[in-house]
Amino acid sequence: MGLNSLPVAFGVDTAKYICVGSIDVTQLGVAAYLAFGLHQTTYAAVLLGLILPQIFFQVKYFLPDPIENDVTYQVSTKLADVCTHICLFLLACTTVLCSFTLGFIVANVRSVCG
Repeated sequence: MGLNSLPVAFGVDTAKYICVGSIDVTQLGVAAYLAFGLHQTTYAAVLLGLILPQIFFQVKYFLPDPIENDVTYQVSTKLADVCTHICLFLLACTTVLCSFTLGFIVANVRSVCG
């Protein structure tokens, strides 16, 4: 029963690129799907804006020395994650509020116009 983590299996240098690449490609793929597949460009732009700080911290802290800067990177990305969750929550609330308001307006126009 040996430990077969990414650094053990591939070495630290290769593992750091596999880790960062798998995270970024997945998240950028979701943003691209939102933009081009679902035509939700606003959501895609917001998601892209939230992914960019993560990529910045990966390049600044994680990729140069993942062992030395692991804690600094984890803290910086957790702060970015909190901001991401807050922004996505506010975006969802705005969407619900806009849908409710639009429904209210349509209902009132129908009642007035008969």
